[in-house]
Amino acid sequence: SQPPPCHAALLQLPELTSGPFDATGDLVRLSVSRDHVAVLELNDVAHFNALGKELTADLGAAFTFALQQPMVVGISLQAAGPHFCIGGNPFAQQAAGITVAALSSELLSSAQLCCGLRSSRLPVVASVHGHVAGGGIALSMNAAYRLAEARSSFEHGNLPRGVCPVAEFSHTLISTVGIVHATTLYLTNMTIDAATALSIGVVDSVASGTRITQNQARRVALCACAVLPRSSWTLPSADPSVLAQEARGHAECRVANGGEVSAVGSFVAADYSQLFDLSCDAEVVELH
Repeated sequence: SQPPPCHAALLQLPELTSGPFDATGDLVRLSVSRDHVAVLELNDVAHFNALGKELTADLGAAFTFALQQPMVVGISLQAAGPHFCIGGNPFAQQAAGITVAALSSELLSSAQLCCGLRSSRLPVVASVHGHVAGGGIALSMNAAYRLAEARSSFEHGNLPRGVCPVAEFSHTLISTVGIVHATTLYLTNMTIDAATALSIGVVDSVASGTRITQNQARRVALCACAVLPRSSWTLPSADPSVLAQEARGHAECRVANGGEVSAVGSFVAADYSQLFDLSCDAEVVELH
C-alpha cells in the first residue's frame, strides 16, 4: 500500500512536539558592540559550526537574551573559524534505535530555534564566509539581509546526503531565488561562488575579507534600525506545519540510513519534489 502523505503521517504522531534544549553558551558567543549591535557568533570551530541541538540551543538563548537588552538596536549573525556553517552536524551520533518520532522532535526544536530569528523586533543581518552548505544557507535565510565574503562558496547539500531539508529551507530557497534556480541547486548540488550567489539572490551583498564583511554586517544592522521602517526587515514567521513536515521527512531519511547521513540520496528526490511543488518535467537550467 502507498505510504500516507507526509502531513497525514505527522498527524499520526501525537508525540511529535518540540522540547527545550539546555543551553550552555559554549557554542555561540554573544557580545554587544560600541554602537549597540548584538553580535551572535557561532563558535563550534572544531565542527565547522555544524548545526546540532547544542548549538541551536545556545543560538536561541543568545538571541533571546540580546532582544531583552534595551540598549541593543540590531543583531549581527556571524561565525568563528574558516566556515560560517556546513549545515547539519555529520559528527553527531544518534542514539541506537532512535525512533522517527524522537528524531523528528529533536529536529523540530532545532528548526524552531533557527527560525526564531525571524521574530526579531530588531533587524537581523547575517555575515557568511568559507563554505556554506545546506542548513547553513537555511540559517542565513532567517536574516533580513545577508552579506558574503568574496571567497565564499555555497552548496545545497541535501540530496547527496540522503536527507530532506529542515528549517523551512524547502520554501525559503524557492521564495528567495525562484523555482528554477532552487531546483537546479538541489538536483545538481552544484557549488556556486559568492558572485553567483549574489546574482541569483542567495546573498544581498559581497565584501572582501571576513573581518570587513562582518563589520559591514554590523553597520547594516545599525543603519537599518536607524533609517528603515520595521516592515523592511520583518520576515514572515515560519509555517509550523512546514517545519513539522520537514522534520518528519528528514527523520525518516536518517532512520532509514541507520541514524546517519547517507552518501546516497536517490530515494529522497520524489519526497523533496513534493515540497518544491515540482513537476517531473520542470525546467532545469544552468545558473548564470
